[in-house]
Amino acid sequence: MLEALESDPYAITEEWNFGASGRRRSLSLTSSEEWETEPWHCLRDHFASVPRVSETRTVFFCFQMKSSDHPWFLVVGEHLILTHRPDDTVDDKVMSPFATTVNFSDPMALELLETQLSRTEKAQRFVVGGLLEKLFDPRPLLRLLRRLLRRNPANRLFIASIDASGTGPTSRHGLWTAPEFSRFLTSAGFHLLSTHRSGEHVAVVICELMCTHEQYEQFLIRHGLPPRSSRLVLIASDADNAATTNIERWVSETERLGSQAIVLADGAFHSPAHSWLRVGRFLNLENATERPEAVLEAVLHLVFLYDELDRIEYQDYGGVFFRISQAARANLLPPRISCLAICHGSNFYVERMAQELQPPHRNLTHLWEKVTIELADAVLFPSEYMRQLIIDQLALKPLGEIYVQRLPFSYSPDENAAQLPIDTVVFLGERRRNNGWAQFCNAIQALLTDDPVVARQLARIATIGSNVDGIRLDLPAHVVVEEMADNALDFRQPLRALSARSVVVVAQAGCGQNYLLLQAIDAGCSVVQLVGGGEKELVPDSVRDRTMCSSSALALQEKLAAALRSDSRTRQVETTDTRRLMQAEQSRANHSWMDMRLLPRSLGNATTVAKSSVTVVVPIYNRPFSEIEDVIVGLNNQYLLPAEVIFVDDASQLDFAALYAERIGLLLRVPARFVRHSANKGLSGARNSGLFACRTEFVAVHDSDNIARNNFLYIGCLTLLANPKLDAVTFLYTSFWDGDDWGIYDSRRPRYRPVGDGVVQSLANINWLGDAMAVYRTTPLQELGGWDESDSAMWEDLALFLKLISSKRRIMNVPQYEILYRIRPDSMLRTASEYGARQRLARSVYGLEPFDGLALQRIIVSQRNIDWRREARAQLLAKAQHFVIYKPRLRAIARLVKRAIRHWAAWRSSPRR
Repeated sequence: MLEALESDPYAITEEWNFGASGRRRSLSLTSSEEWETEPWHCLRDHFASVPRVSETRTVFFCFQMKSSDHPWFLVVGEHLILTHRPDDTVDDKVMSPFATTVNFSDPMALELLETQLSRTEKAQRFVVGGLLEKLFDPRPLLRLLRRLLRRNPANRLFIASIDASGTGPTSRHGLWTAPEFSRFLTSAGFHLLSTHRSGEHVAVVICELMCTHEQYEQFLIRHGLPPRSSRLVLIASDADNAATTNIERWVSETERLGSQAIVLADGAFHSPAHSWLRVGRFLNLENATERPEAVLEAVLHLVFLYDELDRIEYQDYGGVFFRISQAARANLLPPRISCLAICHGSNFYVERMAQELQPPHRNLTHLWEKVTIELADAVLFPSEYMRQLIIDQLALKPLGEIYVQRLPFSYSPDENAAQLPIDTVVFLGERRRNNGWAQFCNAIQALLTDDPVVARQLARIATIGSNVDGIRLDLPAHVVVEEMADNALDFRQPLRALSARSVVVVAQAGCGQNYLLLQAIDAGCSVVQLVGGGEKELVPDSVRDRTMCSSSALALQEKLAAALRSDSRTRQVETTDTRRLMQAEQSRANHSWMDMRLLPRSLGNATTVAKSSVTVVVPIYNRPFSEIEDVIVGLNNQYLLPAEVIFVDDASQLDFAALYAERIGLLLRVPARFVRHSANKGLSGARNSGLFACRTEFVAVHDSDNIARNNFLYIGCLTLLANPKLDAVTFLYTSFWDGDDWGIYDSRRPRYRPVGDGVVQSLANINWLGDAMAVYRTTPLQELGGWDESDSAMWEDLALFLKLISSKRRIMNVPQYEILYRIRPDSMLRTASEYGARQRLARSVYGLEPFDGLALQRIIVSQRNIDWRREARAQLLAKAQHFVIYKPRLRAIARLVKRAIRHWAAWRSSPRR
């Protein structure tokens, strides 16, 4: 019966409610209800019949220790009790010898716990009761338990949970039925040994589990998942998008080098040597999120499934992986995993190569790319040219290590073919008006006009690569024009067929490492590389003069004329020598790539954040006490409780403290302080009063009508502690309408997903920086004077962030939903003047960085000389791509239509038509 249980590792993601048909809570609530302790009572009865072995250590995992639970933990042999939350009713002196509090939602704390539990060679029993249903995401804890089980085949896991299908309170959420719970555990890679049902007050299911390396390998194979690896490669690819082709070549070359990885693709990706996973497979298509958030959800689940990962590599182009950089900075990923952003060429780099600004709707993509680079654990530039361009000229400021390292490429063992007189000129690369194609056309026409000898010798022009917006090449009838390939990853085979009697002109690359140049050299071709970006660094000094060519028609004409007149024997020696030298340099680069070891993030002390102090400031103005009670529920259930809560009454009609101080003292688990204004100062003034009354290292602003989820303060403070260069941390949030039951999680509710950066984008569009309900360093905020209280206009939160950035302070968005935002029809956001808010913003912006200066110019230039048809077409295409990104059938139809249009356009421009 147990073997017949179906399991699906894709069905236990957050979007699928971790395999449970019931709904979840928005908060994990501390409660003294008797039914919540039932799993422990059932485990006690179950262990009464289990033989006790003194050589076995028993480790108990529970949500919160109660005084009444203590006696039954006294089992024979070594034991340890781990609780998610401390309890003030338990005597610390009694519990301290064998009890520890661990945040089971924090990957850093779990990493330290694994180190502690792995020090023994004894077999261990892990007992988990009434805990998984209390964690908003149970996967980090299950990942730890699965790793611990695999260390010793004799290790066992006993886990109990309330059966949602049984009798009991109807208000329970976040629970599995017994069949769902069994499927949930087998879908997580555990081997289910037995299952029991028990319970007096409510039904409880108890499962016994194990996991071995061999069994887990079979689990991956059974579900069609790639084998285990220490590398996860993320690629935003499209088989019809030539801009990502060079990134796909990089993936292919790392595989040829023997560096196997798990590949997760956001889009169509074809790799003959490796199976790959699709982002959309991890999501409910009816409830798919935005692309960066969808990628993050897929990555979090792959980190759960592949618990041996130590490196995640992803591209800068397109910026869809910027949430991964943020997640690493916010310690949402295990600290053993280092995130490496590989700069294949951002859209700014593409702009630089094209020498023209992109339309303003691309500003958000540029912003995503900026965050990807600046927040990654490490950034790799394939050339010194690109490093100078991004770091020095664009003035980005990465928080991680910076590496300059050539990307892998494997030369084939084939020797160069014998050279013959040249009768063919090849253009290798996309035919664009700004990558050398126009100069190539002019040079060929000049050769045929100015040099009769060359005109008689030249019989064929071959193009390898797609035609994007290149001009038409008009040639005499005796010269054959041949299109040989379109958008392939590897052009070595057609190049090798042409190498004996051709000279190959390689286009300027819009990417960091020109793989087309390396493929042409490997194929034994006589090469002329048009100088654009970092191609010079690929070519040794001794052969650079004969290989490189400035991107002018006259210089190219001279190079081609010299090649056409060259002696075959001399050319044979030159191509052989060039290939040998470049292969030797690339071999050294390949070894450096394979030997590259990134330093993991420092574990530090995961309990340090609990010793740090944070004050919560709650401004209040004529709000009903029911909303304050909601605020208190969220604060009481914080994993990191604040040192105190300052309620600032902004001259409400009734004295808030006189009415409610006593009730708040009874409800709130931490001290409360009350400040009252004699005259209304507005929301900014109320926040400033709380800010300057704050005496702790961190301060968190909390709106009086919102609710903070459990890790709001913990993650905010931990992120600031781990990143000394950050001064504020914002979050994603989920909205709910006033009157709705905010305590029940609903993925269909509106969501606010700020980027945490982008001055110009925030001025031009929406607030991409974040909501004021955030965690700040107290001193820098006080030095800046806090919020602008010169008037009562709205958008005071955006104005503060603009002032922080203008003062060279840094903020970051944590890609996790830690705020429940109440939507009220009478809120300032829906009733106040936008013009007044714009005036406030104007006072807060000064000293733009080069990145924002370019973003501003894209908007200005587009308004000055706008091509309405081109702009509308680009925006329509972007919206269409977003619409079909996770709809496979529509995406397949769109690709067919796009391919048909491209072939029709090629036929229209063909000179042989």
